Amino acid sequence: MSSESVEFKALGLHGLAKLYQKLGDLTRASEYVSLEIDTLLAQNSLYNLGEAFLLFAKLLSEQGMATEAKTNCQKVINICDLTNNNSLKSRAVAIIKNCETSK
Repeated sequence: MSSESVEFKALGLHGLAKLYQKLGDLTRASEYVSLEIDTLLAQNSLYNLGEAFLLFAKLLSEQGMATEAKTNCQKVINICDLTNNNSLKSRAVAIIKNCETSK
């Protein structure tokens, strides 16, 4: 699969995940973002990978899975350290803090 095809597929899956999140179907949203992550990892692509893990962390947090959410946020932080994306990193840190305060 070409890198453009991977990016296009990932964006579509991400959009579907966000749509189902807004509709309140967190299970289906999680399925789509998991597919996005799997697609990106299978192609060794960092494209939108941090955003995908961040959305997955948000979905897990919304489902009360704080430990899993924090694990995914740590993945975001690791990706951000590689790509110098401090904005995304700060959003991941905020989710971690929110998970810790909502215990």
